[in-house]
Amino acid sequence: MRIDSHFNTTHFTDITAGDHAIPPITATGLDDESFDSVSLPPLLPKGFGLRCPDHEDEELRFHCKECDKSMCRDCKLLYHEGHTTLPLEDVYEDRKIHLTQAVKLSNANIRKLHAECAEINSKRLEIDHESRDAVSQIENHANEAKRMIDELSKSMIKTVRSQNAQSRGQLDASRETVKEKVKGLQGLVEEASRILDSEDCFDIIDKAPGITRTMNGLYMDKFTLNRNNNYVFNV
Repeated sequence: MRIDSHFNTTHFTDITAGDHAIPPITATGLDDESFDSVSLPPLLPKGFGLRCPDHEDEELRFHCKECDKSMCRDCKLLYHEGHTTLPLEDVYEDRKIHLTQAVKLSNANIRKLHAECAEINSKRLEIDHESRDAVSQIENHANEAKRMIDELSKSMIKTVRSQNAQSRGQLDASRETVKEKVKGLQGLVEEASRILDSEDCFDIIDKAPGITRTMNGLYMDKFTLNRNNNYVFNV
């Protein structure tokens, strides 16, 4: 197995250069024991014992910063002349430290995300509860409004029916009055016709004025029938 297949040094900085040392990655509020849930392989001893694929007699001892590639002594001399070279053990140690810190920070972020999910779930339950309460209140108000509307409708219907009965009674009384007037006028017309057909001129002279006044007055509500079916003048 080649150790360089597990490394990516594209953005690697030479940790041996004094002014360019890579600052350690830290998570605020975390210590070395917090959220360390990922097991890492033990530190490899010096002398990895990994052979160079191009030079089988040589071990991989160095790492080229420019090419991001592990190499042996011969590769360093033949293919990476002038390149910045780091001991492979140092690269391993540095990247292991950075990866360990990244794992700790990621575990801390996972805990925060779990807390956010729990808060979201709590908010959802709260919203559902508020919605159920709102629906219940609306239904209660609707039922109360329906009850009030039913009572008001019954009262209004009762009033309308009472007014209808009263109006019908008045109309029935007026109708009877009109019928009585018609009956009276028909009697007067018959009497007047009999007088007009009579050859006795004194009947017309004596009775015509009274019958005329009675007929006109009956139509104008000046006369009403008494118990003896005689018309009396209304003062």
